[in-house]
Amino acid sequence: MIKLMSENFELLQVKLYAILGSLFVLMRNVFHREGLIYLVQSLITISSS
Repeated sequence: MIKLMSENFELLQVKLYAILGSLFVLMRNVFHREGLIYLVQSLITISSS
């Protein structure tokens, strides 16, 4: 019972790390292209207001 629980938990951890990893890569790709533009636009908006 406990062995089964720990195996399921390890599987859950692996899934969680995979999801977090893919999200991180996705966000990094988006920020690399559009994030810089968005950052510049928001800075201009803040400084002009």
